[in-house]
Amino acid sequence: MAVSKEDFSKYAASRKNSELSKVIEKKKYSHNKVFDSLDITQSKPNKPESGQIHYISPSQIENWEYSDRLSTSLGDIDGLANEFIKIGQQQPCLIRKSKTNDNLYELIIGERRWRAAKKANVDLMVIIKDINDHDAALAQAAENDNRENLSDYEKGTSLAKLIAAGKIKQKDLIESLGKSRQYISSLLSFDKIPNELLEEIGDIKNFSAAAAERVKQIYQRSEQHKEAILLLAKKYHGKSPGIAQLERDVEEVLLNGKLDTSLHPVKLKTKDGRHVGTWGVKNKTLALSIPIDIYRLIQAEKINFSQLNSKIIKVIEMELNNLRE
Repeated sequence: MAVSKEDFSKYAASRKNSELSKVIEKKKYSHNKVFDSLDITQSKPNKPESGQIHYISPSQIENWEYSDRLSTSLGDIDGLANEFIKIGQQQPCLIRKSKTNDNLYELIIGERRWRAAKKANVDLMVIIKDINDHDAALAQAAENDNRENLSDYEKGTSLAKLIAAGKIKQKDLIESLGKSRQYISSLLSFDKIPNELLEEIGDIKNFSAAAAERVKQIYQRSEQHKEAILLLAKKYHGKSPGIAQLERDVEEVLLNGKLDTSLHPVKLKTKDGRHVGTWGVKNKTLALSIPIDIYRLIQAEKINFSQLNSKIIKVIEMELNNLRE
């Protein structure tokens, strides 16, 4: 059942000690949700005031340039939009006045809610705060730290981006989030992995912060370790390795000069780098898996599957004949 703005206003005004009261003014964010103590009272429609609940068209809000969500990790925006239509928005977003346009606001926290409100064509419930970039960055970091569905990669690259821009320092995160130096250092490792290693790993978004840090450390140990980890990167193909397994694999490469990759997936790529398939072993059977776009071309008969099979068989027959000679 949707709650009207008038009912929400009465509810908010009746709570002297609301769950939302004083977040940005607090310099310590550890283990607190960002909105845990902001004062909420319904503002007058034509006179927005800082620290109060407002309902603003999402078209008047633009994403902060230090937005931290990947487009691939926003989740089910359509589902959230339907939820807004049926029961309303349950938690406000945090915004501030735009520095470049007096008619716009910047979104600091709540990108999924903002996008859902646009999709649902409803006003967005927000709290307007007059905060600087430093406090905005800490507020964003605190919100992210409480999210279970945000990957280490997203958290780490977001923090690295803010640090590189001079908005916060590593010590600010340690103090404000109440996290160890080791934890923050691990998250920041994603931004310190060399490009040549990133290219070999491929999709690193599934790596844990601990795995990213260990990979970076191994790469820097020596030239031999560098070569070993570059070889191993092809083995993992974007899957986060366990730390113990990673160290064992490195030792195997260093001792034997190579890694037994006979059972590991082998990607097939065209000359221009397009991925068209992967050979792999499952249950002692060699299998070829193909990307969904290639599969759809076969379904649509734009790729002749019979001819493809015939060509594979001819190549195998030729190899078998060579073995007989």
